[in-house]
Amino acid sequence: MDSRSIRMSLAGGLILGSALAACAGAPATPGPATSGPAATAGPTVVATVSPTDPPATATPEIIAISSTFELAESAPDGAIEIVMSLAPGPVFAPTEISAPAGDVTLFLTNPDARYDGRHNFRIGGTLLATSATTPDILPGKAGVLRLEDLESGEYIFWCSVQAHYQAGMQGVLTVTP
Repeated sequence: MDSRSIRMSLAGGLILGSALAACAGAPATPGPATSGPAATAGPTVVATVSPTDPPATATPEIIAISSTFELAESAPDGAIEIVMSLAPGPVFAPTEISAPAGDVTLFLTNPDARYDGRHNFRIGGTLLATSATTPDILPGKAGVLRLEDLESGEYIFWCSVQAHYQAGMQGVLTVTP
């Protein structure tokens, strides 16, 4: 068992043990019981969580999107340009874009002069359900992301670097029929 599985097993055991203790009226913190029914030894409960198990909260379904990315110095014909910047805060400009169903080409630019001004671009059917992504795009660099065979609907895009999306660096791509 690797160290991640052990940590997850321990955390799961503590959570489950605390929950069972709370249901039985015993203290939720581990420690020796001194009187009453909680003082009797019972079976040890162990929860094993492997890295392939789904998280405890519902995970949105990930939509399959075929894509390619390459660094580029200029936008190809018909590309939608999106600027990724830290000023006036982590933002995409524009935050709302639209395209017809089918192949969509995005030209992503990062004009930030600061070294820590790297950004990436993730897109999916819902926030954090990544269907296509770019590597981090460093300051002064640009690239082309080609999304293939997009069906009509709304797609959310965001930057996953540090806390950028929590600070508002996200937007919507509306694909029309």
